[in-house]
Amino acid sequence: MSAIKTDNNPRDALFILAGNIKRVGYAFDLLMEESFNRAIISIGRFDWRKFCALGHPVGDIFIPFVYSVPPQKRHFFLDISGKTVRIINVKNLRPGTWNEARALAEYLQSDNPLRAVYFISDGPHLKRVKYIFSRFLKQTGLGCIHLFYISLNEVKSNLDYSQNKWKLSYNIRELSKYLLYIGLWQIFRLCQFANICKQGEVIQKVSPPLDFKFANDSE
Repeated sequence: MSAIKTDNNPRDALFILAGNIKRVGYAFDLLMEESFNRAIISIGRFDWRKFCALGHPVGDIFIPFVYSVPPQKRHFFLDISGKTVRIINVKNLRPGTWNEARALAEYLQSDNPLRAVYFISDGPHLKRVKYIFSRFLKQTGLGCIHLFYISLNEVKSNLDYSQNKWKLSYNIRELSKYLLYIGLWQIFRLCQFANICKQGEVIQKVSPPLDFKFANDSE
């Protein structure tokens, strides 16, 4: 069962950050329960095999697309809505979460306006997610979208870092990254104000909507 209740509004979407394939598994649970109709999944360079191993039918469509992109450029968004998927090739840049925020803001600018986005990640990571995604979305004129945050380790207890021996180091690392993002954002805004930095486009290629079906779907 999901930890959240929604009205399955078509203008609501999940966004699943790259880095932990269990986040994707939980998103698929929410889609199967029809808590949501749409999910945008971020797949990093080394995550695509784990994604395909989940057995979702989107994997069969995704594999040829992956092999058409050089390994060093493999970062993707999979925009799953109902039984169609759109595959987006995103620039593989660092820092990763910063790049995901830039890419999502850029992608949603060309999309029908969303009512809300629900972000799925690990609890300590969400502080950084909230900070940077809210700023990039507001900067691109999407500040009206309601943002919500789902902590995976609050709904799934079998995560590796939930053990005491990992929890402290993980939290310290996330705190340092959060402070780094605060500094980077201030520098970024100053550069924009002085008109000395060019952001450029992050979205490289977007496929047309592609249909998929589950094995038990009737012909």
